[in-house]
Amino acid sequence: MTRACIAFGLGVLLVLAWPLSPWAHESPVDHVTRTVRMWIADGNLELTYEMQLSERAALMELHGMDRSGNGVIEPDERKAWFEAQAKRLAGQLKGELAGAALEFAPVGEVALKPEFRQLYRFRAKTRPLASGTHKGRLLDHFSRSYPGVYRWQPSQPHSGADLRVLEEPKVDGEDGHPGMVVLAFEVVVRGAP
Repeated sequence: MTRACIAFGLGVLLVLAWPLSPWAHESPVDHVTRTVRMWIADGNLELTYEMQLSERAALMELHGMDRSGNGVIEPDERKAWFEAQAKRLAGQLKGELAGAALEFAPVGEVALKPEFRQLYRFRAKTRPLASGTHKGRLLDHFSRSYPGVYRWQPSQPHSGADLRVLEEPKVDGEDGHPGMVVLAFEVVVRGAP
């Protein structure tokens, strides 16, 4: 086989594979199982985001944590990694409540649990909510790159406000590409702020 034939074959392969790149996402092996819980407390929307990683994804995280390259995850490396991950995840959670945007910020340290689970906590300041029902949405842009099972865990009412999911989480995607998870909810306030 000549070099020209090989070059032609590689060129054809490149032309055929190139249009697929916009729909690419992480490996299906890296799908993430999530459990989300939200509630209103003290003028804030509180959110816990627990994810269970695959073994491969957990090993990739360990490799990324080892900044010194010595094969040992030092406590400061682990802390820095999870602080950065929490900030990154907070930036990919977008929300709105009663027509106002919600900006999430990490709260506390990430809790590490068995079976490669990580529990993150976030908080978004809400404007004062009058008595009545207020519609909201949570957009999980992180789920676009790491699709997987999405579970909603109801929480107990706090501060005279009850948060309810209106429908099962929906996936907003195009052309069969995993999209982001959209969670529609409402907050019912039982008294003036």
